[in-house]
Amino acid sequence: MITPDGPVNVDALAAALPGLAGDPALIEAAAQLAHLHADHDRQDDSYSVAATALTDALVATPSPAVFADAVRVFLSSPALLEAAAAQLGLKVLEQATPPAADASGPEILRAADALEVATQLRLGGWVLRWDLFTLLSSYDGAGPEPYARAALRVVQACFEQWPEAVDLIPVARRITGLDPAETSAGRDEGAVAPSDAGVALARISILQSLRARDPASAVGHLDDATTYLGAVLEHDDRPDARVTAAVSQLLRGLIENQSVDSAVVGSLTENVRELRHFRFERGHWAADVAATTWASWARLSNQLAHAQELFAEPSWLHAVDVIHDLVCLYQASSASAGFRRDEDGRAVEVLVGPVIEDGFAAEVALMHQLKQRVAEMEAARDDGTATEAELSDLPVAIRIRDAAQRQLNAGAPLCSPKGSAGTEVPAEETGGGGLGRVATAEERVWAVATQRRRREGLASASNVVNTTLQRVWSDLRASGDYTGSDDVAEAVELVTSVLMSFLWDRNAVGPSEAPYLFADDASEEDLARDLRQFVRARGYLHGVDTEIRHVGGGRVDIRFAFPGFNLYVELKQDASYIPVPNKASYLNQAATYQVGEPRVGFLLVLKHTPKKSPPAFIGDSVEVVEVTDAAGKPRHVVAFTLSGSRTVPSDM
Repeated sequence: MITPDGPVNVDALAAALPGLAGDPALIEAAAQLAHLHADHDRQDDSYSVAATALTDALVATPSPAVFADAVRVFLSSPALLEAAAAQLGLKVLEQATPPAADASGPEILRAADALEVATQLRLGGWVLRWDLFTLLSSYDGAGPEPYARAALRVVQACFEQWPEAVDLIPVARRITGLDPAETSAGRDEGAVAPSDAGVALARISILQSLRARDPASAVGHLDDATTYLGAVLEHDDRPDARVTAAVSQLLRGLIENQSVDSAVVGSLTENVRELRHFRFERGHWAADVAATTWASWARLSNQLAHAQELFAEPSWLHAVDVIHDLVCLYQASSASAGFRRDEDGRAVEVLVGPVIEDGFAAEVALMHQLKQRVAEMEAARDDGTATEAELSDLPVAIRIRDAAQRQLNAGAPLCSPKGSAGTEVPAEETGGGGLGRVATAEERVWAVATQRRRREGLASASNVVNTTLQRVWSDLRASGDYTGSDDVAEAVELVTSVLMSFLWDRNAVGPSEAPYLFADDASEEDLARDLRQFVRARGYLHGVDTEIRHVGGGRVDIRFAFPGFNLYVELKQDASYIPVPNKASYLNQAATYQVGEPRVGFLLVLKHTPKKSPPAFIGDSVEVVEVTDAAGKPRHVVAFTLSGSRTVPSDM
């Protein structure tokens, strides 16, 4: 008997678990065991015995409902994963084979659930993936729809995570009826609904295009995606299918002639908003769409709003930014939170999504970073704050950027050696210049671009960033201005995303890149200059102004202008020990600027860090604070804290 009240004895729980296989009480037992050792360091042999007993009870559970609920507890518990994930992953795959022709409904569902759980554990690195690949490769695509649908989702998830899973694409085609296996000859259609099949195959094709070696190959895969979605768009009202189609069409236009279709832009905007309002789910273990999806959409929406102006003359310099944001939207909308095994065997919560390390999209990402670096150096030159090294490197950076554009036009990789026709993008370097040698200007520019690409990738895959944004979006639902207008919501999310990116990036850099963050005498002007250059480098020049007078009776530091309204960012430098969310004067000043605008504002504070203390955790550095105005009505301020006067880690 498992009782929820009173202390739980782990030995008694382990002894009771074998008798709970198939019993709904197994769910409560799993929950008790998961919470019993929230402190991972307290795990001992008795806990491992209990976790193994739970694994055996799960495997012995025939009921798909009890299995699904109990295993969900297991998969959300770091302690249980660390103790027994490998055992569960191996045993549950044995139950994931295609069900027999005479299998009952519960048996079919149980096999489908086992396949998905086995895949989740392999995506998390708890078990090697090759036995899963073997099982999938042998599947003929026939059989009952619940299992076939699960298998199609698993193939898609495997391909998103592991490029070598391209060998499983024939399995997806068999499942959808495009290439029926000999053992299932005579089938008129696939084992899954045509709309599910079309969307899954289209997303696989889009990912193939992003991993393609050259633009021409990418276009071919995008044409495949359009073909797969044809019947879905004609017969089914699915906003996810329409978003997928719009992404594919935009990518094709950008790659072929560096242009965008305004009708497709309008369709994408409408359908992303519909997805958001209906909180569309992928229909399997991913749960809600990641919060980073809406941050990615806000950035892309801002780019698309100015697309016609940008593309008056086709140019890869403009196209790379939109392609990059489309790729970010694709990756974020496919990502889900889960626990992954780290090098020490610990469970770390991460976002698991499509991996794009090589190919056309990776080349575009490098070009995007090169362009940003040039824009940042130009902004520093114009502000009179550029260092001698930056002024010296700027002409080289411009030549490298322009060479990258020529190579994209030619379909050549950006990492080729310098050519004879002028400065070309150099082979990838660390930027250190080698032992005993000073790095060249080309190496320095290339090193900054590659390092920033890695940092951006870490940020987009960060569960801390996703969780923080999710909390901000949730807290802002108390604002009627945020919930009452899609335009305001997307603008708020854009500014939040930009400031969150700034916070993440500046928490990652060292004193050579941002010396003011390590100086005791850093000022509000240093913060303003750095943020202004950061925003400018990322292509948000349109509608961004600084030091704006006559706003709410004062002068605001930064204004983001949108059609019909503005959003304001107030900057401060603070040496006190009072947390930013408790600084009433700062918050009230930020709220004052909302007097004639949407009642959502922003505050960014450069905060003193005590010597030899680590900077604040980024997840604790953003808060939504409600401020009451003279009429008793609420206003909301998204308050960001950036740690200043830091100590170099080696000096701690």
